[in-house]
Amino acid sequence: MKKHILEPHERDHALWKKIEEILKYKLDTYRKLNDAPLDEKQTSKLRGRIAELKDLLGMSEDAKTSD
Repeated sequence: MKKHILEPHERDHALWKKIEEILKYKLDTYRKLNDAPLDEKQTSKLRGRIAELKDLLGMSEDAKTSD
């Protein structure tokens, strides 16, 4: 699957900045929840959400530094 990377002008857009702020807040919240004692199913679900958020946030990486 091709990794989607935002163009420099897209990364600097106010809408992306707001979305990025929301995604980072959710990521931080999910990481804190992951530190709590959870059963296997809850942990797996939470880790899946964390991975998806990290993937979305990765769209703003410089194309030169991503694989």
